[in-house]
Amino acid sequence: MASSLLQVYLATMTKDYMVMAVFGLLALMSFLSWALFFYKLIQFNSVLKREEAFYTMIENNVLSRSIFGRRLLGGDGPFDIMLGFLSEGEKPLKSVVEAASNLAKSRLERGLGLVATIGSTAPFVGLFGTVWGIMKAFHMIGFQQEASLAVVAPGISEALVNTALGLFVAIPAVFFYNFLSRRLDSILDRFSAYGSVFLERLERENEKKEADS
Repeated sequence: MASSLLQVYLATMTKDYMVMAVFGLLALMSFLSWALFFYKLIQFNSVLKREEAFYTMIENNVLSRSIFGRRLLGGDGPFDIMLGFLSEGEKPLKSVVEAASNLAKSRLERGLGLVATIGSTAPFVGLFGTVWGIMKAFHMIGFQQEASLAVVAPGISEALVNTALGLFVAIPAVFFYNFLSRRLDSILDRFSAYGSVFLERLERENEKKEADS
């Protein structure tokens, strides 16, 4: 049943430019949401791997100068950003952790807004296609001057395919956004904890250097 309905829908699509436009837009939205999901997933995993390397060095009491040596110029990870601030002469204060966390968040969440937009608007795009199809079905009823179920049902069932396609695009996009948002929050929360520990250790090392000199 589903395959035959889809075949009828595709046949209708080639004859109706509005249906074709709705299908094309939904297909584009679906492609973008999946592409952004995998791109952000790879990016987050890369950042998390670098962050874990810094955290391991902190847990193993590695000297701060060695940690600075692992800094990646232009990195999007919060720890790399914080090290960049400190290398430019910023004092090891808690505000540095907050600034690095905010800047990393602004960089890493790029693209998530588009995924959220797709998740919220795809059902409405599908609904628009459904409304258009129902309007067309009623127009055919008036044209044939007959309102039997055999005349009404095929047109309405074809129209409802658009709503189903909209939900098919929206549901994964909402899942992607929630999953990636939780992953980003996890990265930033761990950085806040380890970043504070690192700054305290750096401050103690600086105090010890001043005392020895």
